[in-house]
Amino acid sequence: MNARGPTLWLYSQNDHYFPPSLARSMFDAFVESAGLGRFVALPVFEHEGHGVGWKPEGVAVWAPFLGPMLDSLVKPHGPVAGSPP
Repeated sequence: MNARGPTLWLYSQNDHYFPPSLARSMFDAFVESAGLGRFVALPVFEHEGHGVGWKPEGVAVWAPFLGPMLDSLVKPHGPVAGSPP
């Protein structure tokens, strides 16, 4: 496994390329091999859920999950040495 940080796995209920059962199986195998991540089963998106990741209309579906994940990666480090208070 090459992933070194947390991952976010977003799959729509109607993704015909990666159906929910396959996507979940891949995620479970990833975690079992020491991967860190969160799996999110997104609701049905349009006629083909695979487009949720790249269609502009999909942003509203996955952004609520991405924002908190990115926020969790930011750790307050305090002021930078030599910077004004």
